[in-house]
Amino acid sequence: MYGVRDGRTLIILSIWALGEIQQKMSMLRDRRKKPACTKIEQHSYLNGLLGCDCLFRRILLSGFTYVFVAFFSFVLVTALGYPFIFKGSDTPILISSLVFFTLITILFFLAVNRFFQDMPDRIMDRVSWIIFLVIGVIEGILIFVFHSILPPLIDGGHTYVEALYLLKHGHASDNSYFAIYPNNIPSTLLRYALYKTASLFHYANYMVIDRVFCSAALNSGIYFAWKLLRRKSGARSGTLFMLTALTCFPLFLYTLYFYTDTAAILFPSLMLYLWYLYEKSKKNRYIVLLGLALAVGIQLRMNLILFLPALAIYMCFTLKWKKIVMSLGIILIILFVGNFIMKGIETQLGYKNDPALAMPTIHWMMMGLSPEGRYSKADFNWTLEHSDQAAKRKADSARIAERIKENGPFGLMRIWAVKTFRTWGMGAHGYYWYTEFNMQPTRDYHYLFGDQRQMVVWIIQVFYIANLVFLIFSAVRYFRMKKVDLRLLILICLFGNVLFYTFVWEAEPRYSLLFTPFILIGSVFGLQDASRLVRARAFASERIPMVLFLIVVLLIGGIAGAHTMTEKRVAHPIVAADQPFSGGKENAIIDKERSITQTFQPMAPYRHLAVRVFSHHGSGIYRMRLANRNTGQMIASRDFICGKMKPGQNLNFNLNQMVHPKQGAMHQISFTQVEGQSDSRLILAANGKVFEQRDAYPDGRMFEGGNSAGKMDLAFTVDRVRYKPYLSSSVYWLLILIPTTMLSFYGYVILRGSEQKIRQIDRNGRLPSQYH
Repeated sequence: MYGVRDGRTLIILSIWALGEIQQKMSMLRDRRKKPACTKIEQHSYLNGLLGCDCLFRRILLSGFTYVFVAFFSFVLVTALGYPFIFKGSDTPILISSLVFFTLITILFFLAVNRFFQDMPDRIMDRVSWIIFLVIGVIEGILIFVFHSILPPLIDGGHTYVEALYLLKHGHASDNSYFAIYPNNIPSTLLRYALYKTASLFHYANYMVIDRVFCSAALNSGIYFAWKLLRRKSGARSGTLFMLTALTCFPLFLYTLYFYTDTAAILFPSLMLYLWYLYEKSKKNRYIVLLGLALAVGIQLRMNLILFLPALAIYMCFTLKWKKIVMSLGIILIILFVGNFIMKGIETQLGYKNDPALAMPTIHWMMMGLSPEGRYSKADFNWTLEHSDQAAKRKADSARIAERIKENGPFGLMRIWAVKTFRTWGMGAHGYYWYTEFNMQPTRDYHYLFGDQRQMVVWIIQVFYIANLVFLIFSAVRYFRMKKVDLRLLILICLFGNVLFYTFVWEAEPRYSLLFTPFILIGSVFGLQDASRLVRARAFASERIPMVLFLIVVLLIGGIAGAHTMTEKRVAHPIVAADQPFSGGKENAIIDKERSITQTFQPMAPYRHLAVRVFSHHGSGIYRMRLANRNTGQMIASRDFICGKMKPGQNLNFNLNQMVHPKQGAMHQISFTQVEGQSDSRLILAANGKVFEQRDAYPDGRMFEGGNSAGKMDLAFTVDRVRYKPYLSSSVYWLLILIPTTMLSFYGYVILRGSEQKIRQIDRNGRLPSQYH
């Protein structure tokens, strides 16, 4: 082409050609280091504004990833610091064991992922459905075994009483709770609709109705999450999600509590799945369905609206601006229509707005700046005493400014840290807060929900920390792949929730439950990313010694802890009768003219009585009498003085001998004043009327001077103490066997992988550098 004339020209052309080749190879290397935008990213709104080089997008997403990893690493630290709340001398040991068992759990999940890798989709789907069946069996067992748990006297208990009132009268009651918390009206109407439907079939076991619905909602959410992962990442991902869901025990334990979170828990997974379908097909019907799901979901749980800003941000990275406007417009129109329809239904049933009772939005922000960052009765009363909305907002704004000034930067950081731990650091999500109302507490109840639940909560925390670790791995993946996909939407939504409950709203452990499916989905992505980062040696020469070392440490630790767990005797109260609740303005007053009697039906032998004190005034001598109400036989009598008793403390009476009641016997405790000044009086705590009057102890009644006090009952406990080890030896060693089996399974998978690599060497004559 150039007409080579001599050797000099040939040399020059050769040098030029080598230079061209080097330049092209350099360009190819640069492309590998800086991947081009995907088709979705090239057509996004941000890239349309900022150019296809995606530089700003990468900087923005890299910055977000750094912040997300940093913040959730802090969440991880708070979760690992969970033992500090016990404030005991064993805290370092507890934290070390938490880290140790979390490591075992992580290794187990990595082994399961590797074990499933070569299995066909048909087998994976079968495993998924088997796990799904196990989940259903667990839920059925919980419903059957703990049927005696009743709705609490807070939140879900109010909606329960109101649903029964609607069922009986067909219109709203005059309960002020729904004027203060109108966001709970839709869940009440849902409950009423369930009860009304069941009544058509003459079925009135309302606890079963509630829990079957909560289980169905949870299982629907699990199914949609599984379907999403199955379609997006394959059958193995779906099975891994089922396994993580199976080990997330609070999801099942919360099915015993019907409330906004448990009724709406299916919607996060459903909305994420609908958005995935829209991304794949670009069909607007999925946007309409997503809008409908969000419209229904926010009626049940208003904080589900946090999904919408996360989705809007994500759209900016994946859609053109016209699509963004159209999609958000459709969703907002559906939300407006849904809210309008719901308000019409509420009005039709008799619910009305009351500005004197309704709390402004800023009220919950003000409570978020309280010392514990949570609901406070004092803050509630502070806002309620103002007569209209303007006065309430002004008072709450002033208190917010006052608290910001009082706390200063370091005080605010302490509050935010407490709120982070309260909402996101507790893997149990406070499930046991809402199961205290139990008329027949059994041994299983005490180990799962009662004062012996420490082991269950500990196991829950281990699996939760493992999920947090994998979630962080899921976020770190962006540094390697530089890719915008569905996991970014999950991370944005979770991060928005953390910001909201840490810096804006008041915080409770239950608030993180709603988006727990997002944590589990993200942890599955992170588990697969972590598996890809794991490098394996040909003959597992480093990992098998590690597994053996961990098993030895586990067994040594098991032997060391056996004495404490299986031989050391600790107090186990065995309750014969119990009414632990108190509240409202009504209490039981004992003075020269008034006496109090509480009847109860003991379900077991007892030797101890405790009655809670509300307050006392003046100096006086009082008498407690315990008698058999059926026969009139006196069992015990004590004279006592209140002295330095403080509000909330118990009057404790230890009997001289064990009382063995006959089946069906009715006993009674009576309190009278023996002597005292004219102003001397003792006030005992009782479950008075808060928003409505509940009968917290149907097996007995309270009498004031011989007259029935209606549904009121004293706050009392009748029990005996039995000293025994926390666990039996068989249960303890079974619990030790479980992590031992998990480690052994990990070792088996490593050896199995080594054998496969040996066979591959034999076939190919070389050793692959990596498998995953």
